Amino acid sequence: MFPPPTGVTQVIQYSSISKEDEGSYGCTWKGSNYTATISVIGVPVVSISSENVTLLYGATLQLECASPAMEVPLEWKWLANGTEINNDNRTAVSGAVLTITSMVFADTGYYQCIARNPAGSAVGTSYVDITILEPSFVDGGELVDTITFIGERLELTCEADGAPPPSY
Repeated sequence: MFPPPTGVTQVIQYSSISKEDEGSYGCTWKGSNYTATISVIGVPVVSISSENVTLLYGATLQLECASPAMEVPLEWKWLANGTEINNDNRTAVSGAVLTITSMVFADTGYYQCIARNPAGSAVGTSYVDITILEPSFVDGGELVDTITFIGERLELTCEADGAPPPSY
C-alpha cells in the first residue's frame, strides 16, 4: 500500500460485507502503522440432531443442535410445545444439548432449539412421539401346568415386560 499524498484520505468500502472480508486491515503513513480488525457475525444457521423421534415410554431423550463454526451463537434456548424448558429432576439443558429422562406420554410434542446472536436468531425443530411396547412374556415367563402335593410349597412365576411396565 502506498502512502497517500498530503491531505488525501484512503477509504475501503464494501457494498455488502461477507465472512470472507473478515480480518486485519492496515494503513501506513509517514512511518506509523494503524491496524483494525474486522469481525463479521452472521445470522445463526441451526441444525437439529433428529427431526422426528419415536421413543419408548420411560426412555431418555437427547437432542442436540449445531451451528456452523462461522456463526457462533451466544445464547441457546430450548422450548417444548412453545414453553421454555428449564433444568429439573428429569430435564437437563446444557447449551445446545437437551436431555430428558423417563419420558412419559405428556412429553410428546414439538421441541425447538433457538440459537441467538447479535445478528439474529434461528430455530431447529424436532417432533417427539412416545410409544408403548406391548406387554409380552419374558422368555420362560409363561405359567406351566404343575402337579403338587398337599402341604408342599408352590410358587408360580409370571414375568412380563413392556413400556410402561405392565401391572399384574
